[in-house]
Amino acid sequence: MAILSPMDRRHLVARLALLPIALLAVLAPVTVSRVAAAASAQEVEAAYLFNFARYVEWPDASFEGKDSPIRVCMLWADDFASLVDSAIGSRMVDKRPVSVEMKSSIGQTGRCHILFVGEASREQQQMVIAALSGESVFTVSEARGFASRGGVANFIQHKSKVRFEISPEAAAEAGLKISSRLLQIAKVVER
Repeated sequence: MAILSPMDRRHLVARLALLPIALLAVLAPVTVSRVAAAASAQEVEAAYLFNFARYVEWPDASFEGKDSPIRVCMLWADDFASLVDSAIGSRMVDKRPVSVEMKSSIGQTGRCHILFVGEASREQQQMVIAALSGESVFTVSEARGFASRGGVANFIQHKSKVRFEISPEAAAEAGLKISSRLLQIAKVVER
């Protein structure tokens, strides 16, 4: 075993102290790019939520009046809700303001026009779908297969891009009319 002089020990300690900084410099771009990609995906999803409001028609009875807002509700999606609110919360669709509202329980979702269902078990998703049966609510989630299980739409990743699936059958059962323009860019699924 080699004996290090006091000078060599100081150099070794200095180099070892720089090791975490060097590792951070190497790993940070990977971490930052992953965070940026996640943020970008959520920004795209927020934009899709706004476009759902633009290209879906609700029955007149689902609004209290001609100036009533289109309510985009967020259930179990608190972190995403703030991004959605800042992206679309002050916008207008056909003379109606868009309102972004956070909901903490299924029982609070009946007055929503668009309901984004955040992180939830399959059982919770089915409870949401059942609770809103017959209501004019465009239900959407990030959960794969949500639209084929009774929800109206779900986001999917396809070739590193955010896309969405739509169930026209579920939309029709909710009394919603989906624009053909929206259906052209969707992956249409059946239940």
